[in-house]
Amino acid sequence: MVAIQEIRQKTQLSPTSQPALFYYETIDSTNTTAKTLVSKTAPPFFILADQQTAGKGRLNRQFLSPAGTGIYLTYTFDCPIAQLAPGLLTTSAAVVVAQAITQVFHVEPQIKWVNDLYLQTKKVCGILAETIPTTPGHVAVILGMGINLKTPTALPTTLQNKVGGLNVPGNITDFCVTLLNTLPQMVQTYQTGKYLSYYRQHAFLTHKRVALKIGAATTEGIVVDITDKGALILQTDAGQQILNAGEVQKVYF
Repeated sequence: MVAIQEIRQKTQLSPTSQPALFYYETIDSTNTTAKTLVSKTAPPFFILADQQTAGKGRLNRQFLSPAGTGIYLTYTFDCPIAQLAPGLLTTSAAVVVAQAITQVFHVEPQIKWVNDLYLQTKKVCGILAETIPTTPGHVAVILGMGINLKTPTALPTTLQNKVGGLNVPGNITDFCVTLLNTLPQMVQTYQTGKYLSYYRQHAFLTHKRVALKIGAATTEGIVVDITDKGALILQTDAGQQILNAGEVQKVYF
């Protein structure tokens, strides 16, 4: 369980601060709750939880979030639609979380495009960005993340070789404080691309052959680099492709 009073003291964040911080020992999903809160509480705000009973990842997949193994955090902020740069936002969020992990836990995750963090070839963090319309020309951006401090127990057989945890000592309060301080800063500057250098240096897929699903189609190729907009550059047999979205289904080691 996180030391919420210590976190509030160090950050000066509370349910009435700006941004606000709401804490739950157990919640269905921090992103789902954020969507509900948007109509009642003006962004920006954080939702922090020790456990999710209905955590979700991309494509509405279940994200296992048992008590005592992770930190589950959503940051919600207002953004003019014209200024939203999804590729840069998700890649920058991955960098902020990776840097916080390295600062506090002294391990260095790699980033799997777009925004999963990996340690020793196993996923230790997932990030999910969603938007909902608010006022004309604006959206609320709901940026959720689940970090496995420990490998979740009772993993399904299909996930045991894919999902891991940090599994190292570190100050969880300091980790939460770091994220609460750096995420709002990132939101103010991510459009400049300032986080891409770190992202490229820690890119898990660069120079690897991968299979990606794009809609109903699947394509294979060698990952060459990341563009200045956070897109994937893939060298296929048919030539080079730039992909703004897609799901990596397989990595050939």
